[in-house]
Parts: sequence; structure tokens; C-alpha cells
Amino acid sequence: MNYVYILRCEDNTLYTGVTKDLYHRMDAHYYGKKEGAKYTKSHKPEEILMVWTTEQWSDACRLEYFIKSLPKRKKEEITQNPDELQTLFRTKKKDEEFCCNTCENLQKLPIKMQKFLSFLKF
Repeated sequence: MNYVYILRCEDNTLYTGVTKDLYHRMDAHYYGKKEGAKYTKSHKPEEILMVWTTEQWSDACRLEYFIKSLPKRKKEEITQNPDELQTLFRTKKKDEEFCCNTCENLQKLPIKMQKFLSFLKF
């Protein structure tokens, strides 16, 4: 399973990323580990706003790239209405079909990063 996600940082900015291991990636972002993104080292993530899953890594990367190209206002809209992402993506890519699912493991979105990490810790 591949994950595409949007995080809200402490300064109210949004970060979009992609990973194959959601827990490990969130841990790296939150604690500023070297595997984390440079951006989240200086803009500490506060909560996970949305997570989508894809079967293919290439689909996850295309989706991440597409979301990163959206203005912040649109990113905020798709976190409120995840189905809007399908409409936006199809409008832009007209003939390409794309399917992603809102992650069922995180039904209570948004979720605070600390809560997510402590909930899944073994």
C-alpha cells in the first residue's frame, strides 16, 4: 500500500508527501529525523489532515505531484471534501483515469501527530 498525505504544520502551512510506510514517515517528520523532509524540520507538523491510498507507487507519485501543484485554498478544500480530488484530477488530466481511496485506517481525520504516533507505537 502507498500513502499520499497532507499535513498541517504549526505555522499553518501545508505539506504534501508520499510514502510506503506511513507510521515511519510521520515519526520522521514529527521528530525531525534525518529521513524526514527538509521542510518539516523547520515547519513542525501538527496534524495529519488527509491520507489517500493507492495500489501502485507510480499512481501515488503522480497524485502527490498533482496535489503539490494545487494552491493552498484547493488543498484545504480537498481535505474537507476528499471526493473533490477525483474531480480536480480528472478535469486536469481529462482522459486519464485515476483512483485513490481515503485511508480507512485514519477515519478520525484530522488527527494530531502525537496522538497518531502514540496510538500506533508498539
